[in-house]
Amino acid sequence: MAYTKTMSKIHTYFPTRTVIVNYIGGLGYYMFHLAWLLTVFLVLMKLMQYIVLEGARPVHDAPLTGLAANQPDDQSQIGWFIALAIGWFLSILLVILLVLLPYLIAYLSRRIPRVLLRHTSFDTSRRSIYLAKLLLVSAVFVGSTLLLYTPSSTYHSNTGFFITVGASIFALLFFSIQYKLTTLWHIPERSVY
Repeated sequence: MAYTKTMSKIHTYFPTRTVIVNYIGGLGYYMFHLAWLLTVFLVLMKLMQYIVLEGARPVHDAPLTGLAANQPDDQSQIGWFIALAIGWFLSILLVILLVLLPYLIAYLSRRIPRVLLRHTSFDTSRRSIYLAKLLLVSAVFVGSTLLLYTPSSTYHSNTGFFITVGASIFALLFFSIQYKLTTLWHIPERSVY
């Protein structure tokens, strides 16, 4: 197949290496956002322990009751086929979304390290963007350690902390791989998310 002018334009706008690097960076941003959201959520949940609304009853576990499934006995074949088709459609849509989500998150989050660098005296380069990402992930790690970790508690009460630390470590790993690939493949700073 001949290499046409149209293919050249497509290859210029979406080079494969840039897409791979940005996808890996998207996985890093995905873990970074997961760690931040989980930290904020768990801190708010800890703060909610101390808030008592006026007239509210204390929260307790309700006794489990057997819920009877009210399903009709005569399921029609058409209803079953429609439910199966909707299930397959949603499953395929979910897989497509999970594959494309890191790239979309990277595209939407690309300004975070650049805004941080704009408020400093550093130039915007591949290395400074990488260091800004490491600084942001380190802030999540330190914040979750200070706010969520309770050394006197059991492992079960620290599960959220361990998940946050794991997400931070994976974010550092993905951002490091992205930086190494951008320097190896000489991808310009403007193309890196």
